[in-house]
Amino acid sequence: MLQYVTYRNIYMPRNRKPLIIAGFISIMIIGIALYTLMKDEPRVTQATPEESAEERIAKVRNINESDHVLGNPAAPIIFYVYSDFSCPYCKEYHETLKTLMKLYGNEGQFAWVFRHVPYVQLHPEAPMYALASECVAEEAGNEGFWKFSNDLFDKVDPLAPFGAADLVILAEASGATRQNFVTCMRSNELMEKVERDFNEAVESGAKGSPYTIIQTANKRSVYQGAQPFKNLAVALQTAIRTEGITELEAPSSGKQSETSIADQFEALEQEMFTATQTPEASKVSTTSEVSDSILDGIIE
Repeated sequence: MLQYVTYRNIYMPRNRKPLIIAGFISIMIIGIALYTLMKDEPRVTQATPEESAEERIAKVRNINESDHVLGNPAAPIIFYVYSDFSCPYCKEYHETLKTLMKLYGNEGQFAWVFRHVPYVQLHPEAPMYALASECVAEEAGNEGFWKFSNDLFDKVDPLAPFGAADLVILAEASGATRQNFVTCMRSNELMEKVERDFNEAVESGAKGSPYTIIQTANKRSVYQGAQPFKNLAVALQTAIRTEGITELEAPSSGKQSETSIADQFEALEQEMFTATQTPEASKVSTTSEVSDSILDGIIE
C-alpha cells in the first residue's frame, strides 16, 4: 500500500516511479495516434489572406428600396450613416447631417441613408429604439421614419431611457397607429433588419457609432465617429470635384451664390456650430468587444 504525504495541501504518493512510467507511456500512445491522424490530412502551405479594408467596404449593399433616404436616391454621392439612437455623439452628428442636407441637399446631387448600428453593450435600450423606428416606417413610410428619428434624437436622454409609452407617443406623432405599432414591437419581426445593418457595419470595419461610408461612382470612403461639419463639407466638395459633378450651391435669398462650399463652410461652422461643435478629432462611441448579435445581453 502506498503511503501519502501532505505538501501544500496536495496529496502525492511517496513512490512516484510507477506514475511517471504510466504517464510516459500515455504520452507515447497519444503522440502515435495524432501522427496517424495528421499524416492523412491535407497540408495548407499558405494561409488564406484576410480581406482588405477596401474589399470589406465594397461588400456593403448599395442603396435600395428598403433604405431610409433623405435626398435623391439616384444621387451620384451617397452618405451611408450607421447610427445609434442612444449615442450622444450620434445625436450631435444627426444635427450636423441635417444642416448639411438642408444647405446642399436640394440639388439632387447627394443623399443621406440612415442605417442602424445599436451597440447594446453601451446602450441596452438602443435595439428597442431602432426597432421602434422600423415599426413606424413600416406603416408611415420614409417620411414617418425621419420624423420619428428626428424627434427621438431630440427628446431621448441616455440617462433616462424611454419606455414603451414614450415610444408610442412619438410613433403616433409620426403617423403610426397605436395598435399597429404595439403589434409590430411585440412581434419583433423587424429586428432582423436592424441586425442586418449592425452586422454589415461591423463586418465592413465599424469601430463604434456613428459610422459613415461616403460613396461615389468610383470610390467608397470611411469616416469613423461624429465628424464636424467642416469635415463633411470638405468630403462632399472633394467628391464633387473627383467625380466631375456640377458644383453644388448653397441656397441663398434670391441669388445663386458664386462662392464654393470650400469657401463657405468656415463661416457656416462658426455661425451654426460654435456652441455645439469643436475642431477636435471626431468623436465616436466605441466598445472594446463586438457582440455577434445586438440582442446579446437583452432579457426578454
